[in-house]
Amino acid sequence: MNFEIRTFLEQSNRIEGWGPQGMRGSMHAWDFLRRQRNMTEFIVLETHRLLMRNWDIEAAGKFRTQEVKKREYGSFVPWEAVPLCLNLWLNVIGEIRDRRIEDKDRLCESCHIHFQKIYPFERGTGVVGRMLWNWQRMCVFNLPPKIIWESEKQDYYQIFYDENRFKY
Repeated sequence: MNFEIRTFLEQSNRIEGWGPQGMRGSMHAWDFLRRQRNMTEFIVLETHRLLMRNWDIEAAGKFRTQEVKKREYGSFVPWEAVPLCLNLWLNVIGEIRDRRIEDKDRLCESCHIHFQKIYPFERGTGVVGRMLWNWQRMCVFNLPPKIIWESEKQDYYQIFYDENRFKY
């Protein structure tokens, strides 16, 4: 695993308050995700399962079944709507990869914001979301990884409140 990927995973875990013990699951999840050519519901759930299997075996790889209490990302879709909203998001992700896009960086950020607003998991959504963001950046558009430093966490959370960044 190269230095940039390891740094991205470490910083992503730190944003969530996870220490070094979270790296094993993050590395397994990223190793699985980076080999995928297309994004599906199964791949999102499997990425979450691999990430969370040592943390929360009951919730690993399963959509949330209650409302979200966190507020870092603003408001979220109701838990009952998560599967539908995720599948709509997946349809957009699939269509985007086949188009000529000028501002790929901005597009990837907007897709990340939409995923986080769905907030599909009770735990681990942030780390999975940042993995999917980097999967899209690196594997779809051949961009470098996006590293969100723990020290920039509050700036990162602000992107979820900026309506101009919320557009595809």
